[in-house]
Amino acid sequence: MRALDEPLPRVRPGLLHGTPVAALVGLAAVWAMAIATLPEAAVRVAGLAVAHGALLGTALAWTSTGGRRDRWAPLEAGLVLGGAAACASLHPWGALAYVVVPAWLAWRRAAWLGARAWQSAPAVAGGGRLRIRPSQLGHGTPLPGPLRRTTELPSQKAT
Repeated sequence: MRALDEPLPRVRPGLLHGTPVAALVGLAAVWAMAIATLPEAAVRVAGLAVAHGALLGTALAWTSTGGRRDRWAPLEAGLVLGGAAACASLHPWGALAYVVVPAWLAWRRAAWLGARAWQSAPAVAGGGRLRIRPSQLGHGTPLPGPLRRTTELPSQKAT
């Protein structure tokens, strides 16, 4: 009776089925070129972009519907993350460039999000009720100025 239910045996996918091998090899080549030619600070940025771009892009490719564009997702993720990492290494406010990464991911997977996610985007960006005070993070004293960065905690300051 099983022959009638499944007349042809199922093809089992291989170990690397769905993995964007060509894009990962391209990222590895970019990283090798960066190590050989760039200064250490730029190599760190390239290493972050390559490593995290490979992980994020591979996850996008594995969950794709089979589009040709998704096979090159690691390269796109590497570019987006590389730009954000370069901004973060060049300017104190550059870390805000990492906001581009979830925006890019939402753009890539717009069908997964739906209308409710786009309606709640202003609240997530800080315009809604999601405000965090320093006292909620475990600090007993407020920040000395708006968004001022300090190198030591208030409890470590000399009195």
